[in-house]
Amino acid sequence: HDPDVAVRAAMMILERSGSMSCDSGGTSPVTAIDLNLGCPQSIARKGGYGAFLHDDSPDTTYSVLSKLRSKLPQEIGVTAKIRLPPT
Repeated sequence: HDPDVAVRAAMMILERSGSMSCDSGGTSPVTAIDLNLGCPQSIARKGGYGAFLHDDSPDTTYSVLSKLRSKLPQEIGVTAKIRLPPT
């Protein structure tokens, strides 16, 4: 729920994977950070994450994704998985 926490977590993943160093031979082991907004489980409802974060707090979702995109290296993709409701 906190964009700054999301950025710190993503940066930790990039750093620990070697994706932030020049030692990777020009390619990054991590190519994208994906925010899962598709989990419909009841535990996700309790925690306010997954599909419920997207449905209940779209402004928070936007803030997290925007901050990730603005703070991560441009060569690292930022994506979000969503689940479409049945039609």
